[in-house]
Amino acid sequence: MKLSSVLAPAAVCALLIGTQCLAEATAQQPSDSAAPTAEIHLACHGIASFIDTRGGSAFVFTRQGQSASGVATEGQRGTAEDDVFFDLLAGGARIKIPGVLVPPIHTEDDHGWRPITDLLVGQTEITGRFDVNFINKPTVSINRVTGHIDLRGFARMGFSGDCKPYDPTARMF
Repeated sequence: MKLSSVLAPAAVCALLIGTQCLAEATAQQPSDSAAPTAEIHLACHGIASFIDTRGGSAFVFTRQGQSASGVATEGQRGTAEDDVFFDLLAGGARIKIPGVLVPPIHTEDDHGWRPITDLLVGQTEITGRFDVNFINKPTVSINRVTGHIDLRGFARMGFSGDCKPYDPTARMF
């Protein structure tokens, strides 16, 4: 079913791109055309959670001339305030996650952008998956009503924050 046949054009615009409606999205669609396909660009600020590993080694001597050495690695949960960027485009979606969430062994990306797979775009939620590496394929869930985003991945890797639309061609200054 076409969105334009169920909702008024202004409501379609609000569903697709939030409060910042573009003139093209609010134009009335002819009855035989598909629903408007507006791009969505979100900047999401929040808290990234990850496993922070620390390591150390020691080498000791006894008074009798004997020696011993040891290596220890500790993993603890770390958090960092950071940003996630999400783009819903005509050909699919992509996400850019903070560097603290990218492990040393990771899949290739396009300048930090990772394609979204299993993409589902509903009226109230956008969901999908993306690859970080061969083990970690986190899920992304964006609530279109509240603007809240959640990423959940392997080993308690995640991100939780709030999104706002932005124009990737505009400059702040």
